[in-house]
Amino acid sequence: MKDVPLQPGPELPILVVTARVSPRSRRALAAGLPTRLGGDTVLVFVSFAPASVPLGATFDFVFPRADPAAAVAVRCRLDAVTQEFARPFHEVPSGWRTVCALTFDGGPPPILTELPAVDSWSEATGAPLGLCSAQTWRSLREEGAKPSSL
Repeated sequence: MKDVPLQPGPELPILVVTARVSPRSRRALAAGLPTRLGGDTVLVFVSFAPASVPLGATFDFVFPRADPAAAVAVRCRLDAVTQEFARPFHEVPSGWRTVCALTFDGGPPPILTELPAVDSWSEATGAPLGLCSAQTWRSLREEGAKPSSL
């Protein structure tokens, strides 16, 4: 799968990760996901996307939305997308909440693996994380983005 770099647009393409997907939900969504996922892949619930994000897109930073300064550099790729009806998507569609398979070079960081594993978006109670490209991160830093605007 080729990497597709994201470009900041009118709305910065930040994916908001709210929780990890529980084993129960993974089974329910199996028809919309790859049969095999590697050990470096995490299934996550993603909130309503501000912009479409294609499969293969890469991300360079994950950060607590309440504290962007605590960002962690990562190298991760969007490998699969589905939703509550377990149909595979070719992208994270703008305005949709989705379940995404994210594959991390070197494994997922603790900031992500420490999120709770839940059965649905509505059960996510932890602090959400932002996931973005290096280009978007630079734009955020240059604009002095406040946590409430992310």
